[in-house]
Amino acid sequence: MDFALVFLLLFFVGLVWSDGRRSHEIATKKCREVCQAYNLQLLDATVSLQKLTLSHWAIKRTYSFHFSLSGVDRQAGAIVICRDKTEVLNFDESLDHF
Repeated sequence: MDFALVFLLLFFVGLVWSDGRRSHEIATKKCREVCQAYNLQLLDATVSLQKLTLSHWAIKRTYSFHFSLSGVDRQAGAIVICRDKTEVLNFDESLDHF
């Protein structure tokens, strides 16, 4: 019985970790696509997990990222991923002209 419980726990942890990796890849890809569409530079390795919540039996992950308008400045943005879908993509207020 103890072995089965440990196995189920490890299996669950593996599923959550795998889902987290997939969500991070989706967030990074979406940020890249949007930055390219607006002629912005996504700064390397800046997509990072900021918040993890449970919403309607699904894990909702909020990632932050940084991008540049000119290559010199640094702006912040955020993206929310839930069930492999982008729910929210926010850029800094300085991009109001888009």
